[in-house]
Amino acid sequence: LDQTVDGDGGHTGQGIGGSEAPGPGSVPCATICGMRRLGLPSLMIAALLIAGCGGGPVGGLEWDRIDDPAFGERVFSEGGDRLLILSVASNGTLLVAVGSEGGLFTDAAVWVSSDGRAWERADVPAPDDAGTSEEMVGVAAIGQAFVAHGWAPHLHDSVLWFSPDGHAWTRLPATVLGEPADEPEIEALVAAGPGLVAVGSARHPDGDARVGAVWVSETGRDWRRVEHDDTAFG
Repeated sequence: LDQTVDGDGGHTGQGIGGSEAPGPGSVPCATICGMRRLGLPSLMIAALLIAGCGGGPVGGLEWDRIDDPAFGERVFSEGGDRLLILSVASNGTLLVAVGSEGGLFTDAAVWVSSDGRAWERADVPAPDDAGTSEEMVGVAAIGQAFVAHGWAPHLHDSVLWFSPDGHAWTRLPATVLGEPADEPEIEALVAAGPGLVAVGSARHPDGDARVGAVWVSETGRDWRRVEHDDTAFG
């Protein structure tokens, strides 16, 4: 769990273990996401929990569940549809949560909030091909921008989305991680190194075997695969 960050990028609290209350315009001390199973395995509703840094001798240990119509209404109005939130990130002034929504076919979904309590849906493009699914499973901030990664089962590899502000999203080209024959798959994405670092697997440069792979980006839009090292990646 990270420290509280105010609107100017300054830290106003200490996260878990801190006792200072967040300043005006700050994002919450900590926000986690998950899902609650409602009877049938196919019916789930997203859940967000939020903690402030103040309110007691040990800040960040008192959590409130967020019940927002932005997360739950469609679950009940469209039969077997489900709504999942799988990851959340902050750029210091905005929280972005990502996941998916749908039934037989799912669409990638994004929600945004300035305080962790009131949320609204962001604009995410639908899949190019009708009758196909996409799902966002992770998100990270780079400056004020965000990058999300996820899956498109019909493409058999990972998909990356980019947003300059968290509100409007575009799908990056399928070749941004390499040639389709490489079958790149991202398992995790984090703000580190030159900007963003993604880890997963891909085809070995000299053969068909799948090996560990790392990609880096300084902008979130352009990516390059780290040169393969058999000693490190197999």
